[in-house]
Order: sequence, then structure tokens, then C-alpha cells
Amino acid sequence: MHQIRTVEAALGSPVKQFQPSEEPCYKKLGKTLVAARHLSAGEHITADSVKVKVAEPKGYPAEKYGDIIGKELVRNIQEDESIMVTDVI
Repeated sequence: MHQIRTVEAALGSPVKQFQPSEEPCYKKLGKTLVAARHLSAGEHITADSVKVKVAEPKGYPAEKYGDIIGKELVRNIQEDESIMVTDVI
């Protein structure tokens, strides 16, 4: 019984949270959504129109990928350019 509690304690919480020590790495290597091709203002974003990569400036976070599909662009975006939160409605 003692061994099981020790293993559970070693595994930690099943709820994963962003730790302060991870912030510098995330700021440098965090993924962002970029245009997979030239995108035009008024176009609706599809799965084929975006890709995930490390890019500057940091734009729409990659973990929000599902939220951006179907949204409309308010400006033209060049291929490999970061998609900013303000670029979609």
C-alpha cells in the first residue's frame, strides 16, 4: 500500500498547469498559427489555410487552433506570416 501512494505522489497531479519556470522557453519556442498560403481579407480560415510553427511575432496561439477555424480574416496575410488575434472576427 505504501508503494502505491509513493508512485501516485511521484506522478503528480493529473491536472497539468503552465509552470513559471516554463515561461522563458515558451516565449522563445511557443508555437503560433501562421498562414499556410496567401490569405485574403474576408476569407474564412480552414484547416488547410493555417499551419503551426515557431514564428515571430507571436500570433494566435497554436493551442487555440480549433477556435480559429471558420473565423473571417480582416486583412490580407502573406504565406508564413503570423496570424494575430486582431486579424480575425
